[in-house]
Amino acid sequence: MIDAAAWLGMELCVHTKKGDVLTGTLLAMEQNGSMILFHVSQQVNTHGNADLEEILPIKRPSIYINRSDIERILAPALPGEVSRSNENVIM
Repeated sequence: MIDAAAWLGMELCVHTKKGDVLTGTLLAMEQNGSMILFHVSQQVNTHGNADLEEILPIKRPSIYINRSDIERILAPALPGEVSRSNENVIM
């Protein structure tokens, strides 16, 4: 589990178990790991696979994501952290 306070206001990339990818700014995180993102760009995988021809982009003002739906979260490295790719897998 990440320390939510360190990531508030940062842009995260959330991959869901359905294959959707949501990119947005972390507004809040519950103790169980569920989160609210705002200014969200969402790529919806319409067929449950990674076939790029079947992915539809959607913009939304905010979204609530249940922890049980999250497969992984990617985030930029925090100041002072060393990361080869400047990106951390945080879940």
